[in-house]
Amino acid sequence: MEGRRRCLGLKTVLAILGVISGASICVTFGASRNFNASIWGFLTGVFAAIVLNLHLCYRKNILHLKFTPETLGLVKLCGILCSIIALSASIIYFVLMSVFKQGYKMEDDGYAPAGIFALLSLKWTVMMFFEGRWYERFLRSTHEYGDTSNEEYLTKHDSGLLNN
Repeated sequence: MEGRRRCLGLKTVLAILGVISGASICVTFGASRNFNASIWGFLTGVFAAIVLNLHLCYRKNILHLKFTPETLGLVKLCGILCSIIALSASIIYFVLMSVFKQGYKMEDDGYAPAGIFALLSLKWTVMMFFEGRWYERFLRSTHEYGDTSNEEYLTKHDSGLLNN
């Protein structure tokens, strides 16, 4: 139980850093007119903000007020679909980079930064899926048992009373 709380703190800090880095990527590459990389930086920040929102709602014990298991199922679905899109986009950007024999070009139509930031957004879309799945299971089990306390759920989960 203590490990999950400590891990949650680290995940929250990493999500905050993801939001900040996504915003800074968007601004930096937008200023250098590489709009492909700028858009992927923006999407990275959005995906990290979704994960951060899940963590903060869980930490404040208000997850059951803001989400239902069905909406978290949509978060999972969005995570899977966006993961496929991000992976496809990064592959396409790296292929375009090799076809046009571009090095690492930051300005205008540089494909390498866009491919790298598409891979970075892939990390957050995968986290959307896995965290959405964990919190969906949490909400389903608390609705089943009639409680909404994180502590009670973790105690039941750790003692083996809940089935995955």
